[in-house]
Amino acid sequence: GQLGRALNKCKPRKIVDKDFEFIPLNKSAFNLENIEDCKELINRDKPDWIINSAAFTNVDLAESNKNKAIKINSDGPRALSYALSKYGGNLLHISTDFVFNGKNSYPYKINAERNPINLYGLSKTDGEKAIEEILVPKKLGKIIRTSWLIGSTGRNFARTIVKLLNEKSEISVVADQVGSPTSTTSLAKACWKIIVLSYKGKDLPSHYHFANSGVASWYDLAVAIGQIGKEIGVIKSSQFRIIPIKSSDYPT
Repeated sequence: GQLGRALNKCKPRKIVDKDFEFIPLNKSAFNLENIEDCKELINRDKPDWIINSAAFTNVDLAESNKNKAIKINSDGPRALSYALSKYGGNLLHISTDFVFNGKNSYPYKINAERNPINLYGLSKTDGEKAIEEILVPKKLGKIIRTSWLIGSTGRNFARTIVKLLNEKSEISVVADQVGSPTSTTSLAKACWKIIVLSYKGKDLPSHYHFANSGVASWYDLAVAIGQIGKEIGVIKSSQFRIIPIKSSDYPT
């Protein structure tokens, strides 16, 4: 996925002056729907760390694909945690702002009460709870929540907007949802920093919130993508309109 590629691209040459092996696994090699195969790989290789960037992230589709979302987002982290706990392996788990209800008008603190309002958020919340139950007491589990992740590869908002603006002269984008867009590169570097500091013996917290600074609506972001896309030549269309709409006007 987009974060996995960024983790591979940003990996340090050494960790605390020591060589290490980084094994990037795609969905066919490490599929959380086939958890027995995943546990077999863990038991065989006994990695010091697993960075779990796998997730069922389609918020709308999760509502009609409940079993799949729960299997990947809830059951998967629980099974990984059990497998790692048996020999002292660490898990760095990527979670989401969707564990909250989104009604705050100010940034969420790490200890804010989780209150998901959809199946995706609920499944990610249950995944967090499994890690907190199994690995966090042993200081083997780290959870990093992020928001509005965007990279140069994979499926994300920026790439979708570029595609749409190359195909259409007019698009509508929600203007009343506000968040902090986050670069996959920035998040990947934060993940590696946590791991490096851990090897340096730092007593690190179990939970993190990581997003790039600043706030924007989806509409703000789309407008910026349109402007920059034209400047650097990835959007070929010379004329297009981006229309702000309300969430209630967009059927999700």
